[in-house]
Formats: sequence, structure tokens, C-alpha cells
Amino acid sequence: MKTLSSLTLAVLVTLVTLSTAHAKCAKNRYGDIMCSKAPYTGAMADRYGDVVCGPGQCIFDRYQDVVCSKDAGGSAMKDRYDDVLTGPGSCQKDRYGDVKCSKVPYGDVSTDRYGDVVCEGGCQAGVPGQAGNASDCEAARN
Repeated sequence: MKTLSSLTLAVLVTLVTLSTAHAKCAKNRYGDIMCSKAPYTGAMADRYGDVVCGPGQCIFDRYQDVVCSKDAGGSAMKDRYDDVLTGPGSCQKDRYGDVKCSKVPYGDVSTDRYGDVVCEGGCQAGVPGQAGNASDCEAARN
């Protein structure tokens, strides 16, 4: 029984690793699937239905434009003023609504019991992201 559990866990870890290693994809207005060229990056359709990609996570800003993290594996998040701020690692709002991000690419963040954000590798303030770019995308392959 213990062997079966270990085997099941190994298979699940492998599947999760393989599924997260692929680039993110999205459908454009014509129904074609477009993917980011690099793994662990963002891809999403803009307000016109064109797929744009970025080095890191992409989200819509208040004007429905796609804004992406400048860093591979970086996060994007809206602050209390609805501006998109990004960082090299995960980002989170503190108790005042300020966006704090891990300084480490793919780094994790959490909130302590006082509402302060703590980050793997230290925290930095979120910085404005960049517009998504269609040239960072490619058609999906079979």
C-alpha cells in the first residue's frame, strides 16, 4: 500500500511539473490558439481579441489594456489605485494596499499576522509593468 502511495505521488508531481512547464496560451478573435514563445510567461487576448504575450504574468489594467510583468516568472497585480504593478516574483498587497513583490524570480510571498508582507529573498515595491506584445507569441503547434 505504501508503494502505491509513493508511486501515485511521483506521478502527480511529474504531471504537475510537465503541465506548468508549457507556455500559456489563449484564443484570438479568429479562434486560433496562440501561445507565448517562452515557458512560464503570460498570454491573453486583449480587448480587440488579439493575443499578446509578456515575459511574466499578464492582466488587464483599468483601461482594459494588457499589462505584463517585465520579469520571466514575475507577477502582476493591481494596487489600491487600480494601477498594474509587477515584480520578479509573486506579489501581494500589504494592509495599506501597497503592492510588495519578492525580489527573487518565481519567489513566494505571504502576509504575517500583522498584515505585513514577507517575501522570499526580500521584498521590493511593485513597479509598473509593460504592455503585452504580439511578437512574443506564436501559433500553437500540434
